[in-house]
Amino acid sequence: MGFIGETLAKYRIHGTNISKRINPRTDLERILDFIYAVQKKSSCVEGKLNFPRNQALLGLQLSFLLFCKGDEVEAIRCLNWAFSEDPTLSIDVDFLNEWLNQWKPDFYTFSHKNFNFWFISQIQPSIKSESGSELVEKQFLALENQSFFIQRGIQLGLKMQVPGDISEIFKDWPTNIQLQNSWRKKILSEAYSALLFESQKRRDLEKVRFFLRKAIQSRPAWLLNRGIWSIGLQSLRGNI
Repeated sequence: MGFIGETLAKYRIHGTNISKRINPRTDLERILDFIYAVQKKSSCVEGKLNFPRNQALLGLQLSFLLFCKGDEVEAIRCLNWAFSEDPTLSIDVDFLNEWLNQWKPDFYTFSHKNFNFWFISQIQPSIKSESGSELVEKQFLALENQSFFIQRGIQLGLKMQVPGDISEIFKDWPTNIQLQNSWRKKILSEAYSALLFESQKRRDLEKVRFFLRKAIQSRPAWLLNRGIWSIGLQSLRGNI
């Protein structure tokens, strides 16, 4: 690897790039191969790449990609390696939070665990308890994590032949991280309200009535929403 301070080639991006049609799993394998190669050769490269924090960052990135691949054993090994390379990670909550909130390729789907909370559950032995609690609090506020579970709830509700409770979206929640009841209710409220409007679009009266009731139960303030009132009145008349 080396650096040349001039442009040698240009890559044009358009709607029919061949690389856009690459299978995500194939792309994932290529990225993994690349980062493993960087990690292996980094000792031969002078400069900041060998700084403890940058070595740890390679481990964190490998852990995420391996999680996407479904290899949690190797993902955990890379996590442990990252924290051993840079022990200061155990107290650097802001860095970990910022890294977790960065955009990551959506190789995993809503049927998998949420990576961010999985990550926190795995690093508990490597991080001080007060730092772990602070990181969890920050992640509860992250819109990415809220959206993950809301979308998961919407997908589950739409798949149901007969409408029912969607609390199953938390079934693989890490056992060593306390799920805040207020946060859980907020997620369910947003998911139920979205399912209500989607059911109305699909003219599914049974689901409209069910999700209307669940939305109001999870968040009574929805009664002040004119759209909810309108759907409620239409469902009572059997006209959606």
